[in-house]
Amino acid sequence: MPVNLLLKGRLCLLLGAGHVAHRKCRTLLAHGARVILVAPSAGEPLRKLAEEGRVEVRTGRYDASLLLSLRPFLVYAATNDDAVNRRITADAARLGILASSVSCWEEGDFISPSVIRWGRGQVSITTEGASCRQAKFMRLRLEDLLGGERELFLLGVDHRSLSLDEFESVRPDGARFADLVAMLRHLAALEEFVLLATCNRLELYAWTRPEEGLVRAAARLLGLDRFGDRAYVRTGEEVVEHAANVVAGHFSQVVCETQIVAQWKEAFRRAFSEATAGAHLQNLHDRALRLSKKIRALHDRGAKGLPELVAAVVREKLLTAGPRVLLLGAGMMGREVAERLAGIPGLRLSWANRTASRIPESPPGSRLPLDRALAELGSFDQVIAVLGVPRPVIRREHLEGVRRPPVLIDLGLPRNVDPALAAEKGVEVLGLLDFSGDRRDREALLALTRACRRGNGGGPGGALDRGGRS
Repeated sequence: MPVNLLLKGRLCLLLGAGHVAHRKCRTLLAHGARVILVAPSAGEPLRKLAEEGRVEVRTGRYDASLLLSLRPFLVYAATNDDAVNRRITADAARLGILASSVSCWEEGDFISPSVIRWGRGQVSITTEGASCRQAKFMRLRLEDLLGGERELFLLGVDHRSLSLDEFESVRPDGARFADLVAMLRHLAALEEFVLLATCNRLELYAWTRPEEGLVRAAARLLGLDRFGDRAYVRTGEEVVEHAANVVAGHFSQVVCETQIVAQWKEAFRRAFSEATAGAHLQNLHDRALRLSKKIRALHDRGAKGLPELVAAVVREKLLTAGPRVLLLGAGMMGREVAERLAGIPGLRLSWANRTASRIPESPPGSRLPLDRALAELGSFDQVIAVLGVPRPVIRREHLEGVRRPPVLIDLGLPRNVDPALAAEKGVEVLGLLDFSGDRRDREALLALTRACRRGNGGGPGGALDRGGRS
């Protein structure tokens, strides 16, 4: 049964002075034990430890009176004589003293596992005495896995690096997202990770040793390997800088939009609840939020988010009195769009979703089953689709016989409207790329981020250190 013995200040007796005894002595000292070593003679390494006052060396052979007089907490029988080692463990057993024999382990009370030290942690490996070779192999394999410096790591793509069709091919829906998380768990080198998937980015944030093999494996799992250098990689403080820009909305289609903040928080909340993220990514989460707030305070562009831009387009294209607008989808984006539409005078809102119970009571309007809403598509002036579905739900058959098709606003990714409809005569389809907003000078925004991170932004709050404290 594995246990951790608390040896600090406890007396331990070591019998023997060979290389095994020296190794045991070092281990005991490393854990704070007081060590007395007894042997006919001691080699140079042990004599040096004695000269440093770290161990007491007594010259002589084993005698049972030693145990009786010293009453040590535990004993290592590490002589080169099996018979003596057996006698030591037998004498210790009679006195109720823990004992281990380096040559006859099954006759003692415990065996010493192979140990890997990793920072303040340690990993113990044992085969219950069956195979020292196997224990050594396991130790070397784990040392290779655990060795090396860890740092923040990011692998991702977004709307700037991929076309809409390309991004749509890798954007995971609910089931695919869960599968990706399950597969990423099996990459043991990812000690912590968060997968951020929005309508314009797929990013893997991790705490790991970012070696080439890991980058290739993660890229293949996410389906990003076919995009080559267009899939970006960041490490260390570059990850913090990138994350702050993401949360500040600098890398969004609508520059400085605010919806990404909720998406960022939700991705990390899910990762913490599923135990794929821990303290290191909590630190990244907090630093990115703090730095993004500072950037926004210094550089408030008053930018509109996607829901505001959609509401503006709806107003612009209203051609009838008392217009009818259909909203498909009741997720985070759908609810925000509904709130903005509620402020348009005279607008009659109908709302549909795959799960009708998810549609909130406010703002007021009619609630429809999704299949009925699709069947009545031609009775609306505009249709806004923001459903999380793997394939288009609005297709050609839904507009057959419709004299004046509604304006179709597709905010879904994967797309909710069949792309072929955009080529149909008289059909107007607006997609995510039509809501790119005001593309300001991104280099200036990036420079502002770097200045804030280094504490030279000149604004409130002071510099942020690596721990996220101001």
